Amino acid sequence: MLSSHIKTRTYRLLTRCSMALVAGRKKSTVVLDSASKNHPVGPPTPKQLRLIFLNTAIPMVGFGFMDQTIMLQAGNAIDCTIGVMFGLSTLTAAAFGQVCSDGAGVLFGRSLEQLASSVGIPKSGVTAAQRALPIVKKAKLAGNFIGVVFGCTLGLVNLFFIDTTRSTTLKLGGDGDGSVGLHFSVKVSNEEHEGATSLRLFGPDVDGLLVSMATALSTQDCSLIELHAKRDDNSERKGFDGIFHVVKRSTGEPFDDNELEDLAKTVLNSAHASMKRDQVSDAIHK
Repeated sequence: MLSSHIKTRTYRLLTRCSMALVAGRKKSTVVLDSASKNHPVGPPTPKQLRLIFLNTAIPMVGFGFMDQTIMLQAGNAIDCTIGVMFGLSTLTAAAFGQVCSDGAGVLFGRSLEQLASSVGIPKSGVTAAQRALPIVKKAKLAGNFIGVVFGCTLGLVNLFFIDTTRSTTLKLGGDGDGSVGLHFSVKVSNEEHEGATSLRLFGPDVDGLLVSMATALSTQDCSLIELHAKRDDNSERKGFDGIFHVVKRSTGEPFDDNELEDLAKTVLNSAHASMKRDQVSDAIHK
């Protein structure tokens, strides 16, 4: 009986001691964790921040230059081919060029990063804890932003090697059904006649051409103030050379420069429509 009582008390004492030891360990662990969390992380040095900026900016310069180059070159190629064939606007062609550019960025982005790393700029050497600091994140953001802006600006040099007026010439010279046989040509300017917009149309002389053009111009808020037209009877297909001086009916002033292309398209479309009607009439009479 006594032995059983002693065993019971010994078991209880050992249980209490074990619980005390576990509680002591937990408390010591909490203290250590608390001390580690409150330990301050030192900020990177100015040299490290410069290296972070450069290592982030240099790949973005290459990416921005490549993005701008592909967008301009691909957009211009699309504008001068598919754009002329299907009558797409220049803005639509630029959108397709951007698709090509973004696709190239996905395909070659890793290669640009590897190429930039071969420049030889040393790593910043910041710790994992320092990378989470706001000042480090701001340095990376500044590198990304300034790098891509500088690269895109540098890519504008492509405009010196692109004929930006070629697509407009092809579109305005087309015969209205997607081909580019130059049946008619048109020139629109605000510099040839004081106080008026001048349109010069040259092409085959077809029946109803002047009537068709007058009707088309009236839909564009045009008032005809002067007309000079002549005919070339020496060619196989009699040629028409006409100069129209027009103003805006609503204001009495010349058209704005940004409206001249639309005006030229209107004139060409009316000329092509007249020629098609003339061709149909000739076919019927034959």
